[in-house]
Amino acid sequence: MYKYTSYRPVRCAINSYNMNYHSMMEEFNICLEKASQNFCLDSIDKISINLDEIGEYSVRIARHFDKIRPIKLPKTYYLGQFYYDVEKAIYMSGLKNQLNELLKKYNVQIDTIKFDDDHYSFISKDDFLIKTKSSDKDFPPKIIQGFATCECKPILQN
Repeated sequence: MYKYTSYRPVRCAINSYNMNYHSMMEEFNICLEKASQNFCLDSIDKISINLDEIGEYSVRIARHFDKIRPIKLPKTYYLGQFYYDVEKAIYMSGLKNQLNELLKKYNVQIDTIKFDDDHYSFISKDDFLIKTKSSDKDFPPKIIQGFATCECKPILQN
C-alpha cells in the first residue's frame, strides 16, 4: 500500500486487505521505525498510496471529489482536469496532514500530492468494503481506485 524510497531505494509495502486506516497508519509507522534503524530517512522523496486502500480517507476523498466534479460534465472536462480534481479532493481530505504527523520525526514532510495514474478506475462501495474496513457509514456510490504520489521534502531546521 505505501512505498517509500530514499537515496538508496527502500520499499515498504503494507498489505492493507481488510484493515482500517488507523491500523494501516500504525503499520506504516512501524515500517518507518524499522527502516530508520538502517537508513537515514530524511532523504525520503516519494510515497505512493493506493487511493482505494486507505479506509476512511478513501471515502473522504470520494465524497470531496463528488462535490468538486460537476454533475453534468462539460465537453471541455478533460483528463488533466480530472487529475486536478482528484488531487484537490485528496488535499481536502486531510491525508497530507496525517502523513506529515508520521514523517515529522524523520525531518520530512509532504510537499505535493500528484494523481496522474493512467490506470485509474472506480470501484463500487460493495467491492470497497470487501477489501477495506471503514468506520464510515455514509458512502458515496463509487470509490476512486488509482495511485497518488506524495512528493516529500526535508523540513528545514532553523
